[in-house]
Amino acid sequence: MRKSRIKYLCIYVKIILVGNLKKSINTGLFVTLASLVILSLIGILSVLSNGPASSPTTTIFNAPMRQIFVTNWASDSVSVINASNYTVVKIITGFKRPTGIVYLPNHGEVFVTNSGSNTVSVINTTTDTVIKNITVGLNPSDVVFYTNRSEAYVSNYNNSGNSTISVINTTTYAVKNTIPMWRIGGGVEGLAISPNGKYLLAAMYTTKYLAVINATTNEIVHYIQVGKGGHTPYDVVISPNGAYAYASTFDASYVYVINMTTYEVIKNITIGGSSDIYGSELAISPDGSAVIATNVSQSSHILGTASVINTTTDSVEKVIYGLPSAYAVAFSPGGGEAIISEGFGGRSISIINTITYEIVKRISVGGDPAGIAIT
Repeated sequence: MRKSRIKYLCIYVKIILVGNLKKSINTGLFVTLASLVILSLIGILSVLSNGPASSPTTTIFNAPMRQIFVTNWASDSVSVINASNYTVVKIITGFKRPTGIVYLPNHGEVFVTNSGSNTVSVINTTTDTVIKNITVGLNPSDVVFYTNRSEAYVSNYNNSGNSTISVINTTTYAVKNTIPMWRIGGGVEGLAISPNGKYLLAAMYTTKYLAVINATTNEIVHYIQVGKGGHTPYDVVISPNGAYAYASTFDASYVYVINMTTYEVIKNITIGGSSDIYGSELAISPDGSAVIATNVSQSSHILGTASVINTTTDSVEKVIYGLPSAYAVAFSPGGGEAIISEGFGGRSISIINTITYEIVKRISVGGDPAGIAIT
């Protein structure tokens, strides 16, 4: 097949050259034309002979991960894992009940919330050392980051009900604003920033609401009611195009789908493999095609599953079993892997192949692994 293509290309070039030679009296112009055609032919022949250029080398499942950081709530530490061979290369200590964690790619840093000391620790990912501690509100839980404004948002749960969100300038490490969240009571848990950075969603735990916050003015502009009966929102994610949000309820086996244009709940999805399930945390794939919701048994917190939601049909297409107390979940940057922590009572994380949604590796970390960040 390749030889016949080369034959036809040679005939085609001959026709071009001879035809232009008869028409052209300008020798220099003809030589230039001939050179361009020959160079093009060389390029085409190279492709035909060698095939298309090979794609860049990637890691397993086409997911370009470098490091995985895991907060270990009970061990007051953060495990650093080499993503190329899944080995723990360092355990960073000095935290106090570390929970939420996020990677700041334009800073080369990881932010960790310390729910036991009301601080956020900053880790330099080159040296894997803590370089700064930032005082925030009471019982900090989740943390998210918006690149274009160099701002991080920290949910401060505050058991007394006077919860807040701290806005941190990630360049100066200063808290530039504190957003009061106690108007309807409850504590703030999961956060999500819209792709365009215009708004922030906050799950108001022990209420029925998500708060919509204008990320420019830092004011609450709307409340979205989710939850059935006394069920309360726990975590929230936003689709890559900003059109939809997904909210989990901790004390029920539901994920709610929200239209972010109308702020209306358009569907509630039953998750988990049985009625004995708490919803927990969420992650959405980089292409927005899937949401993973972790689930924990109500009767035994050492048993867990993860539900894979197809965002086209808004239905559960698979339940992943064999996860002890599934808690935090994160997708790799390429989307080829998902990582799930065991949460309270466990000491490991599970690597999931997102083609088959099967567990392919389990890695030992510290006690009660909570948050996950991937660089």
